[in-house]
Amino acid sequence: MDSCIARFMRNQMPSYTVDDDTPFAELWMGTHPSGPSVVVGSTPDQNNITLLHFLSNYPEYAGNVRIVTKYGKNLPFLFKVLSVRKALSIQAHPDKALAEKLHHDDPFHYPDANHKPELAIALTEFEALCGFRPYEEIEFFLNNVPEFKNVVGADAAKTFSETVDKKQGLKDMFTSMMNSSESVIRENLTSLQARWYWSNQSESDQRLEMIRKVFVKLNKEFPNDIGCFSVFWFNYLVLQPGEAIFIGEDEPHAYFRGGMCVSF
Repeated sequence: MDSCIARFMRNQMPSYTVDDDTPFAELWMGTHPSGPSVVVGSTPDQNNITLLHFLSNYPEYAGNVRIVTKYGKNLPFLFKVLSVRKALSIQAHPDKALAEKLHHDDPFHYPDANHKPELAIALTEFEALCGFRPYEEIEFFLNNVPEFKNVVGADAAKTFSETVDKKQGLKDMFTSMMNSSESVIRENLTSLQARWYWSNQSESDQRLEMIRKVFVKLNKEFPNDIGCFSVFWFNYLVLQPGEAIFIGEDEPHAYFRGGMCVSF
């Protein structure tokens, strides 16, 4: 069994069954409606009920009066343990106002009205993509990786290089790439794969060589996927045990690979 979390669950609950062929990347502990924890209590009224139900009956366990008054009979955080063998999808958590609107408009798909800033702490070496790179780094890749520039589009790349409003230029350029045709994306992924993987051609520039290795891993897992170009957009981080990253509202991120980390 490859998943550290699956092994952890089985060690803690011998009766818990996990299909060895089923991905098991996250363990949630909290009151989130999509995956609520279940309490094992010492009395019948406390046993085998959701944590939310338990805290509704015993709000003192949620903390002091001030916490209960502010957040209600609920936990104001979701504790997660992550074990990632294959890159997870890129996502960005909404701010509080948008989270509340999404929950109000579509509670089935957005059961939680809270925003979700996140703190992730590595327990083993852990790789992640987090936040857009500095503008000069993205421009470096545009100038040195022709396949990346091709999917972005020459006009969008030129505008980004020349504009003073880099934030808007970045937004326009990212939008341009996401609107590229499937044929353009496939053609340039194939080209980059041939150059960086099949020929095993290394790069003399350290920045390119590091990203080449990351791209090769990602492309193996998600061939012909536009997300493989994410390595040129987002900061690639390798956390050592005890190191952490904070992921704010609206911050694009993806957990890439690692034995285990905790987040909340």
